[in-house]
Amino acid sequence: QTITLANLTPFDGTGIVWPEDYLETVSCTTPADLEPADLPAGFDVPVVPADPCAMIATSYHDQLFYIDFPACYKIVRTWKVIDWCQFSTTDPTVGRWEEQQVIAVMDTLPPTITTCPVNDTFELNDACTFAPVFLQPVTALGDCPNEDITITNDSPFAFANGGDASGNYPAGVHTIHFTATDGCGNKATCSVTVTVADLKPPTIVCKDGIVGELAFMPNASPQIMAVINAEQLNEYSSDNCTPTTDLTYTMRFVGDTSPPVPSVVFDCAGEGFHDVEIWVTDESGNADFCITVIEIQDNMNLCQDDTLSVSNGMIGGNVHTPTGDLLPEVHVDMTSMSMSYMTDDEGRYEFHNLATGNDYTVEPWKNDNPKNGVTTYDIVLIARHVLNIHPLDSPYKLIAADVNNSGSVTTFDIVELRKLILGIYSDFPDNSSWRFVRADYDFPNDDDPFEPPFPEVINVNNFTADIPHADFVGVKIGDVNGSASANYDETNDDRNSENLNILMEDRDLKAGETFTVPVRLQNEENLLALQFTLEFETDLELQGFEKGVLARVARDRFVTSQQGKGIMTGFWFHTSPVVATTEDTLFSLRFFSKKEGRLSDRLSLSSRITEAIAFDEEELPLNLNLVFSNPTNMQTDLSFQLFQNQPNPFKRFTNISFNLPQAGPATLTIFDVSGNVLKTYNKVCQKGFNEVSIMRHELPSGGVLFYQLQTPTHTATRKMILL
Repeated sequence: QTITLANLTPFDGTGIVWPEDYLETVSCTTPADLEPADLPAGFDVPVVPADPCAMIATSYHDQLFYIDFPACYKIVRTWKVIDWCQFSTTDPTVGRWEEQQVIAVMDTLPPTITTCPVNDTFELNDACTFAPVFLQPVTALGDCPNEDITITNDSPFAFANGGDASGNYPAGVHTIHFTATDGCGNKATCSVTVTVADLKPPTIVCKDGIVGELAFMPNASPQIMAVINAEQLNEYSSDNCTPTTDLTYTMRFVGDTSPPVPSVVFDCAGEGFHDVEIWVTDESGNADFCITVIEIQDNMNLCQDDTLSVSNGMIGGNVHTPTGDLLPEVHVDMTSMSMSYMTDDEGRYEFHNLATGNDYTVEPWKNDNPKNGVTTYDIVLIARHVLNIHPLDSPYKLIAADVNNSGSVTTFDIVELRKLILGIYSDFPDNSSWRFVRADYDFPNDDDPFEPPFPEVINVNNFTADIPHADFVGVKIGDVNGSASANYDETNDDRNSENLNILMEDRDLKAGETFTVPVRLQNEENLLALQFTLEFETDLELQGFEKGVLARVARDRFVTSQQGKGIMTGFWFHTSPVVATTEDTLFSLRFFSKKEGRLSDRLSLSSRITEAIAFDEEELPLNLNLVFSNPTNMQTDLSFQLFQNQPNPFKRFTNISFNLPQAGPATLTIFDVSGNVLKTYNKVCQKGFNEVSIMRHELPSGGVLFYQLQTPTHTATRKMILL
């Protein structure tokens, strides 16, 4: 007889109550503190219903994952429940049940910054280029013992981007922010203000005294006076940072504690000797002084003449351009009386209360805004004159063209005007911004206004009656075509409103690459002249300039000048129009990129130094604009993105994440600056967001590294730093 016992309702695992996921927010909890016995009920072990016909065994296996934001780390605990009455090695799915429990530990407390440098001031070096700044390093402690804390700073002048922001800092006020970050992404910050300034006072040597003479000034109060400017007593001054021309001078009497002033007015009571302090101050406010003496004399016995009388005579006139535009803000001096007048908005000046029988000399002068009305088109006109292609037809144009004040118009004037346009000169070294000619002067030879020299003053001998029309013609030096604005603060309405667009092909930039940018026109144009200022970010370095079609038709006439870091000025001209098509390269610029980015984000056209303007075949000005184009072969797929690794820099691990437009294979390669492959990860990735964790021990070397993501359709590369 055979008796068979069969379990008609075997244990099927449906009644197992698995432990729920657990979140631990208590700081500094270690994996050893998260064993099942340490967890609350419902989170500790699986609960298996009793079954007399089952032989149940329970086990688990832990996988530890660091930095699974927002937790510090997580444990993936895989539970196994086996019924040995059913389990078979030939079919492991029978009698075996598995479930994963996620245990996350989240530290929400930021680090504590224990040391932060204090605000301080540092002195510029002797060359006034920077100050060596040494700061106390920032230190921080984490919430847990032996916790790794990464400290960074945002100073572009620090030697390193860690907790020590010491470096070479230029003049100015610099606020440096420090960030301490723990392994969980919690952050703490502090900041310090570093002031770099010129703290050294200038040097001054006084003249060994001067003599001031009392003079009669009918429009002044008092009418008998001598005005002494502090700078008159300066023999020699210098400063380590401020140019001599930008030093300011003031004075006060020895023993006087009031602030010094630029000048002192003496009247009859001031006749005699006065000890004075002459102060020199640099642009940073540092000052020093020397002591000298002023002697005030009354050589004309003005102070003893109690019967001195003043008549009501007047000398006045208008100052205007060759085209009749009235010139405001022209200084007009009556040199024989130490009197001065500034022309009003109508270009008018008048000196009143002039005594009859005296001799007077009237002299106008104006030496500001030398670029007013000056463009490369003026160089075209001068070049045509020098080459006898089209001689200048006015004595005033010839005076304007004599930039170097040599008494003739030559190629040297072109050289001087070029330097002004490009910003090499800020003023005319051998000429003033404006020259003035007596309005009633008849040039003996219109083709040579320099011989005899034209009169720039009006002399009045034995003044007997009012002179209301002592007029002058003002000539703007360098402005041959007369485009200067009489009031430079106003907009020149004569400008053409048409535009000329120059074209550059936009591109992505890689750190460490050298590339060439051709410059073309968006539309064909007959060009006569071209000038501009090009500004670029400091992470671009201009390495060279290559000539194009313009230089081929006008050799050596395309001139550029790099005005220090991040600025380039340029201009080109020809005596007759040159056809430039959209296929022609006007010129090319060669750059070195220090970091990745977009060209259009780093280049711009401006008039900061050299006005951006061009002239066409009709000699009309065109507003010059810079337009960026996309390459015809550029394909942009915004769904493919390689993100910057986080954290970066890193010590123990980092995560590299990326987006893929579709699921498929991807290869992540890490290599050093020499191109040596350090690690390769081959993965089958999902569509959308993906992430790869990289541990420090997986990489044989540190420093600056590159990581490249490659798929069958896309490739991207980024840089990271392993400390």
